[in-house]
Order: sequence, then C-alpha cells, then structure tokens
Amino acid sequence: KLKTLPVGDAGMPAVRRVLGSSLSFKRSYLGKVLSSEKTITVRWGLVKPLSRVVFVESQGMIYGRALICSVHHVRFSQLQSPSLASRDGFANVREMVESLRRIYPFASNDDWFTVIEFRLLERLRNPVPKDVIVREVPRAAREALARGAWASSQEREALAGLAAGEGLLSVVEKCNVTVSRLLEILEPYLPAHARLRGPSTGQKPPSPPRSAASAGTLGTPP
Repeated sequence: KLKTLPVGDAGMPAVRRVLGSSLSFKRSYLGKVLSSEKTITVRWGLVKPLSRVVFVESQGMIYGRALICSVHHVRFSQLQSPSLASRDGFANVREMVESLRRIYPFASNDDWFTVIEFRLLERLRNPVPKDVIVREVPRAAREALARGAWASSQEREALAGLAAGEGLLSVVEKCNVTVSRLLEILEPYLPAHARLRGPSTGQKPPSPPRSAASAGTLGTPP
C-alpha cells in the first residue's frame, strides 16, 4: 500500500509517498492489467517504489507480480500525452483525465502525479488472499521442507528462504522460480481455512513429487 510521508517543499506541504510490496488496482482496471493492455498507472503525489518487483493486488487479493520499469513525475496539467493515455488503458487523454479527477477530486492542476510504468511478469492461475502470503507461508514452508516436498535445488532453496522469513517476492527472484509453483508446493500444508481454492478449479492440491519424497526429508529449521 502507499504510505504518506510528511515532507515539506519550499514552505508548502508536499505529498510524498512510498510504494511497498503491492501495486493495487481497482477491480474495474484489473482485467486490463492482467492482459497487459494497461502497462502504466498514474498515482497522486510523489511516489517512490521500495522494490523493483511488486505484487499485483486488488481488494486484498494477489493476482500476480509485476516489474516496475520506470517512474517519473509530472504536474496534473502536463498529463496530455495520447500515448500515455493508451498505455494507461484509456481511449484518449480526456478519458484518462476524467478518471483521475473521479479518483482524486481534490487534486489541482499544479499537483504532482507519479507515472509508473510496469510489466506483468506472472499471472496467478487463481488469486490468493494477501494475508495468506503474509501469515501462513513461512509455517507451510517449514512443513514442506520437513516432508521433502521439493523437486529441484532451486525449489528447496526457495522453501528454505521462506521458512527463514524471507519475503516471497525476493525468494522468487533469487531462486528463479515462480510464485505459482511455490504456492502449488505449499498448498497441502496450509491450514484448511487458507487453502487456495480458486474459482476456476475444483482440483485437490497436488501431492509432493515422488522423486522429492524418496530423496529424504529435511529437518524443520528453528
């Protein structure tokens, strides 16, 4: 989420915010984001991303991950590029500006806005509640390790990182695995209330790979 920081600029209040692990979208824009029709988002204030890879989030659900390609700042009155409007998923500049005025009715023409260009890296088969990733993944990773539920050294390293408290995004990037694959491994070890039951499938979670189970188990990290 975006957090407001109290920073002044030349005696006038300036809105500077930081972007954490998620780039959130209204549900009405989500389809264009997931189809890569929308590759830019415009946010009020001076926004600084804290990481280059973020979750794609909507209403508390994680739908994928994206790479932040570039960030630049413009005054509201300078948002006049047809190309920018198109990449933001709008038919023209007028439609984009009208949408921004609905979202930020308090903004003036002199207010700073941040243009964030991103690229979708991965779309999850089914959306995942964000609180499952935050609260349940480390414990599930420890159990998955103990049961040998990995099929490659990269997956084993990723599970070890999650079990030790590393973030899912950093583990995915470091170990060259996907969020989808790790969630597939962790699914059987999540509490019943946190199982990743998506709307498009009624299949049971996959069992740990036979080859991984036969390779021996790992002790649960402290």
